[in-house]
Amino acid sequence: MHSCSICKKNLIGIDNKGSKTQNRPGRRMPGLCVRCSERVFRLAKRLKKGELKQHEVEIRYLPYVLRVNN
Repeated sequence: MHSCSICKKNLIGIDNKGSKTQNRPGRRMPGLCVRCSERVFRLAKRLKKGELKQHEVEIRYLPYVLRVNN
């Protein structure tokens, strides 16, 4: 079973069966659960606007937030 890279919650809808195109997720952050990916996008938006500084972002979200902003 695949799990979220941040919170370690099991991801549903991703399996190892079927063809290569069936297993390829169409989401922007496929290794994260919905809750964590929404949090990453919100933090990235606040960081880009200047409402939040880079050192204020939780360390577990920081690599994903920086990847979204680049």
